[in-house]
Amino acid sequence: MIKYLIGLTVITVVIFVAYMTAKGKLIQSPATKEILVSQSETAKVDKTDPKWLEKYCREEVKKLPVAPFKYTRLDGDVHAYAIPDVSLKKRIPTDKFYKAKTCALWYKYDPKEAYASLGVEYGMNIKLDNAFEENADLVFSKAIDKSWQKISPLGKDERGRPGYSYPGFPLAFTRENKDAGTTEFVTADFGGNVFYVRFVAYEK
Repeated sequence: MIKYLIGLTVITVVIFVAYMTAKGKLIQSPATKEILVSQSETAKVDKTDPKWLEKYCREEVKKLPVAPFKYTRLDGDVHAYAIPDVSLKKRIPTDKFYKAKTCALWYKYDPKEAYASLGVEYGMNIKLDNAFEENADLVFSKAIDKSWQKISPLGKDERGRPGYSYPGFPLAFTRENKDAGTTEFVTADFGGNVFYVRFVAYEK
């Protein structure tokens, strides 16, 4: 019965998100709060400002989809990281890795409410966990701006997750911003009842 309900929910979410994506409107459903799926323009940069990349990073991360399920609150404002996520270590040139800027938004959530919002029963069961993460992958991937190219699932050595877990996380996307002269990434993953959405950029 659970598998049937999960399957039915996935089909419903996919159809609904695809329709709303085509319309370029806000998704407002039990599975999400407010996920902007319309095309968004990248911010203009002023390279005479020594902090232009940091400012650009902070602006762009706010344009990314929110957590793709019911969450309780946004934990603080934009969080700045010293280095990019280690899952991108092989995808960023060594001489650029420590120069890249990483900004993140942290979404706190209650597991029972989050699972229910994606039509999955909450319980100590890896199959239910994987079903929840797969549904979250579907919703987030449909919501993100079409300028992003999805590159997940990443390789086993990049994911840093147990082999029995859903292979789609961490989510990863990339794009080139020719106007700013940057290569950019988005990663999203779970940790301690927090959903992390990160924006990474480095100057080519």
